[in-house]
Amino acid sequence: MVDSGVVYLTGTCPTEKSRAMVRQKLQTIHLIDRVDDQLTIGAVTIGATLSMQQDLDSVLAKYPSVTSVLSDSGVILIGKIKPSELEKLLPSLKKVHPVLNIDQLQTRMY
Repeated sequence: MVDSGVVYLTGTCPTEKSRAMVRQKLQTIHLIDRVDDQLTIGAVTIGATLSMQQDLDSVLAKYPSVTSVLSDSGVILIGKIKPSELEKLLPSLKKVHPVLNIDQLQTRMY
C-alpha cells in the first residue's frame, strides 16, 4: 500500500535475501520517500486463495492506497480512497471475481 510517498510492506518473504531485493527495487522509484517494512521471513504458502488474491491485486493496482486481506469471512479492504473512487472499485472487484459478495465486503478506510 502507498500513502503520501510511504510504501507499507506487509506479508511474508521466503528469505532475507528476497526481502532485501524488494527493498532495493523500491529504492529505485523516485516517488517513494520512505518504506515501512513489516515483512516477515517465513515459509510462503500457496493455498487455494492465491488465485483470488492475484485477481484482487490486479484490480487494486489502480488504487495504490488500498490493499486487500483475504480472511475466512471474505475480503477486507484497507486504506484510503475517495467515495467516488470506491464506487468504481467495487464493481471492478465484482467483475474479476463474480462470487465476491460486495454487500458483505468489509472496508476499513481511514
